[in-house]
This record gives sequence, C-alpha cells and structure tokens, in this order.
Amino acid sequence: MSTSKAVVKGRAVGTVQRNPAEDLKNILEPVMTASLLTGENALVIGDVGMGKSEIFFYAACQFLGADGTLLIDCTPSTPESKIKGYANPALYIDPSLIDKGAPEYIVKDTPLDPKKKVVILDEWQRLSELGQHALVGVMHNLQVSRPIFWATSNWPKQDMLTQAVRDRFGITVMYDNPKMDVEAIMKMPPISEWKFNIPSAKEVAEIRDMSTRPVPDKSFKAIAEMLTEINRLITTESNGIRFTLNNRRIRQWQNIMLATSYYEFGKAEFSELSKIGLEVLRYAYPVINAQEAIEWRRIISKVGDIVGTAIAEFEANAYVQWQMIVKENNGKRSQSSKEDLIQRLGAVLADAQEQLEKNWPDDPRAIKASDNMNEWYRKVCRGESL
Repeated sequence: MSTSKAVVKGRAVGTVQRNPAEDLKNILEPVMTASLLTGENALVIGDVGMGKSEIFFYAACQFLGADGTLLIDCTPSTPESKIKGYANPALYIDPSLIDKGAPEYIVKDTPLDPKKKVVILDEWQRLSELGQHALVGVMHNLQVSRPIFWATSNWPKQDMLTQAVRDRFGITVMYDNPKMDVEAIMKMPPISEWKFNIPSAKEVAEIRDMSTRPVPDKSFKAIAEMLTEINRLITTESNGIRFTLNNRRIRQWQNIMLATSYYEFGKAEFSELSKIGLEVLRYAYPVINAQEAIEWRRIISKVGDIVGTAIAEFEANAYVQWQMIVKENNGKRSQSSKEDLIQRLGAVLADAQEQLEKNWPDDPRAIKASDNMNEWYRKVCRGESL
C-alpha cells in the first residue's frame, strides 16, 4: 500500500492512504494532539462506517485508560440525565443528608463526572432538543473543570441550537473518504489494536503547565501576526463566504498555536510557528459544508505554506468550476443531459488530476485534493448534491 508523508516531530501529518480509516487516523492524530494539549473540543463530520468514533474512543483509552473515558451513544431518546446527571433522590426523603455530605446531584458516568477526562459523543446531532440544550450547558459550565469533548456526526445540521453546540468545538473536520483499497482494508488490524501518535499524559501536563505562564514577547508576536493575517484574509479573500470571528475563536486559535509550538519546539520562546498547529488550524472553524471547508483550508494554507496555498487554491477553483457546470445542468432531466454532465465533469476531473500530478508529484496534499475530486465525481454520478 503506497503512502506519501510529511513528517513533523516523528509523526505523519497529512499522510494519504487508500484506506479511509487510516487516512482519517492520520488527519485526526494532530487534531487530537492539539485537543489534549489545549482542552479544545473536536468534531468530525463524515459518512458512516469510516471509524470516526472508534478512533476517538481507542485514542482516548490509550491516553488515560477506559476509566477516564466516557462514550455516549447519542439518540433522540438519550435522557438529559445522561448529559448532566440527576437530582439525588435520597434528598427528597431526608433533606438533612446534604449537611452530611450527600451530593445534590448524581453525576457518575456523565460529562460532569470528575473521573471522566475525555467524553466521546457518538453522532451528537441525533440528540433531542432537550439533550442538545443540556449539552450546551455542560460544555459551557464555568463552575467545574469540564472534560474534553470529541464528537462525531454523519451530517451537519443548521439551526440556532446546533450552531451553539458547534461553536463550542474549536476543531471541526469535515471528512470525505478517499478512494477505497479493498485489500488494504482487509489487511488492516482492528482499530482497537492501533497505536496513536498522540502525547502522553505526562507531556500534556507539562505543556498545560507551560501554557499557564506568561508568554514570551517573541512567541506572542509570532502568534499575533499570524492571527492578524488570518483576520485580513477572511475579510478580503474568502470568495463570498462569510467567516466570522469572536472572542472564543481567537482564543481557541491562540491556545492551539501556543500549546503545539511549546510541544513541538520544547521551549516557551519561539519565532516560527508549529507545523502541527498550522495543520490543525485548517480545521479550526465550525464549517457546515464542503465549500466552506475547502475555502477555510485555502485561507489557512496562505498563512504559512506557499505550496499548500497553491494546492488549496487549485482545489477551491476546481470546486467552483464543478459547481458552475452542475448549476448549468439543473432542471435538465433527460438521460442525454445526465450523460453530458458526467462527461463534462469527468473531463474537468481528468485535467485537474493531470495538473496536480504534473505540478506537485507525490505531495500528500495534492494526493488528498485528487481524492476529494474523485469523491465529488462519485457523488454526482450517484445523483447526490455537492
């Protein structure tokens, strides 16, 4: 099975595999690293069966063991008590028990359980409205030391409540699976046996301790200049997509870049920025569709990577070209019209992949862009929207 790698601090970043689960693993390892170092929550949106929840669960178990990990299977019938606990029934019988140390709420095996450090929300968007309200409250609880939330979703929902939840995820990965290699999947060991390239609990504790100290001027300036440039880019070069900033988001980006730079360079003072952090910033916005995800990656690529910028812009331009062709064909229902659409898109795909291979041979980001284009083509052939 062929792979292409860009190595950062002994780990593969952006490795492209033909096995979707391994491909997703290589995307999520720097994401989980940043999440553990900063406490930022992470969300993955993608098709069923890609191994999203398993990767999160077994990585969390590797980090701190099953006792510190909580997996919540989110369904419309999941009770609020599973999210925020329930009132202690013993106090209804004898209220004086509270004076003897009895807890007011029972929070065992909920996100408020102090023993649980990482909470996996499997298909969080399936929660009822009450369940989502409870989740917003728990994720924004300022009175307790909250856990890290790693969540999965099969599709993004767009309403005010889910927006409130999504905005509490500092990192959002919208994953389109690459072309499948059946043999590679058959040979793959179970995800439960994988080893994940994430920091140890000791390393996380050290970096979090460093992050509580005053930031050296040189380090602060490097991050401030980068965030200022992102702000400029999203207001001048976002191709009509409205990316918005708020206090929480700026702090999230600052925390990601600071902690990953401490981790990568092993010291508090630095003038260049962490490659792990820049990789994670490609997913550090609550995108809701493929176009937003592509455009956000293009903007972040401009901050610190000339080659990455060129590839991201190439992919974004190809996506716009595809959308124009599909839009021209809307309303045409004849078989010949469908065949013409597929033929035209196929020609654009072949030309784009030829240019990627010619200009950036073996670059993992170019291979990933080519895989994304293959997925767009398959969706159109299946009659799905881009």
